[in-house]
Amino acid sequence: MDGFTVKLLPPTKLNFTDYRRGEWKKLGVKSKVDGVAFAETTHGDVFVFDRSARSDGHCMVYWYGHEQNTVEPFAESFSACVQRFHDAK
Repeated sequence: MDGFTVKLLPPTKLNFTDYRRGEWKKLGVKSKVDGVAFAETTHGDVFVFDRSARSDGHCMVYWYGHEQNTVEPFAESFSACVQRFHDAK
């Protein structure tokens, strides 16, 4: 994406534990997002699927911005997320 690099994690590196609903363990942020981390940036941001929020059968994608320590909606599905990554090149 513009200004930073996003790396999609291989299946063996997906994080199923640290971004679950409530307090995100490593970050100390409270969130209703029940996330599975699937991508990260070179400067500490994380992208997660929300296992609890589905749009047309797809998991919503949220962006954890480390500078603001916030969790924000990013895309309505994984494919929309990848398209947004691609379009920002």
